Amino acid sequence: MEYFKKYYSNTLAGSGNRWPSLPRNVKRTVRAFYRITEGGEREYSLLFTNINDSTYDAGAEGYKNRVYGEWVMHSLKVAVCPSGIFPEGLTLDDPLDTSKIGSFVTLTFGGSETKHVAPGEFFCTDPVILAPEKGDELCVEMVFEGDEIPSYDEFISPIYELKDGTWKSATRTPVPSMIGAVLDKKPRVAFIGDSITCGCATPPDSYTHWCALVAEKLGDRYAYYNLGLGYGRAEDFATGGAWFYKSRESDAAVVCFGVNDLVQGRTEAELKADMETVVDRLHAEGIKVLLQTVPPCNLEGEAAIAWENVNRFIMTDLAERADAVFDNVPILRESPEKPCATRYDVHPTPEGCVAWAEAICPVIEKFLETI
Repeated sequence: MEYFKKYYSNTLAGSGNRWPSLPRNVKRTVRAFYRITEGGEREYSLLFTNINDSTYDAGAEGYKNRVYGEWVMHSLKVAVCPSGIFPEGLTLDDPLDTSKIGSFVTLTFGGSETKHVAPGEFFCTDPVILAPEKGDELCVEMVFEGDEIPSYDEFISPIYELKDGTWKSATRTPVPSMIGAVLDKKPRVAFIGDSITCGCATPPDSYTHWCALVAEKLGDRYAYYNLGLGYGRAEDFATGGAWFYKSRESDAAVVCFGVNDLVQGRTEAELKADMETVVDRLHAEGIKVLLQTVPPCNLEGEAAIAWENVNRFIMTDLAERADAVFDNVPILRESPEKPCATRYDVHPTPEGCVAWAEAICPVIEKFLETI
């Protein structure tokens, strides 16, 4: 797809589709906010995908590679907001303060302000020139309607819906799959994983999840695409569907999977095979792979034994296939005696993310020297 050859992700917020938007067949207006990674005037285009990326929970509604049906994007606008629009310690219980939002620019799709989305479609906006500075927020306002619309609701990116004249915290809304910008040509780094990678449990708009901290330390030498997704599974990424497709133009991938696979009953043998397939598929696209171990996740009994065996497999057998490996367990575990128990919770706290980022950053720096 030509889009991925031209545009680079310009935010460290997670992205993806995981279950249908609710309520259905109601015209809704929402605003989502994305902190910009690299500032300056440049061309932007927003990408959307109409396919589910990974399985949510047991998969009753959101399951891997689900093709969504027709729906309508009635309008799409963007506005640049200054850094600091959201106060430190932001909670989503308060209504949105609109006083610092800049002037909106209407985006088009092939010259039209309305987009009728086809089943399974990848689509993007026409180019627009924007000039946010590093750390500014891009406000994306969407008016949409339909029966089957893919959605996402990890609250790293504050999302609000207009209800009775007030902007209130929203859930289960569509979001862009990429905040794409034309950057100076540079290596592309994809962070691929689950809710831990997309930043679940870190404060809204704080960008204190581990991969955002790593990107901040590495700076603008690279372009970063956060493909972390809540409930994401190696099993689903390994199918080579839409989620994998979005990673194909990457030069390097930092991969962290396995918690949801094991929690949802994937066997040790199955997860080992899935991890192999993930590495092999990325290699087939010419992408260098740094594979992490499965983080501690408070499993017990046979599941904990499977966790331990899979991690041993990653550090031995898969270390021969991947381009680099990183064992996050010593950083995140409660103790050597309780390696699967979490020190910083299953979704690591900001403190845990700082420890993780500081430990892995030198490894990633050395790994990226090979691309």
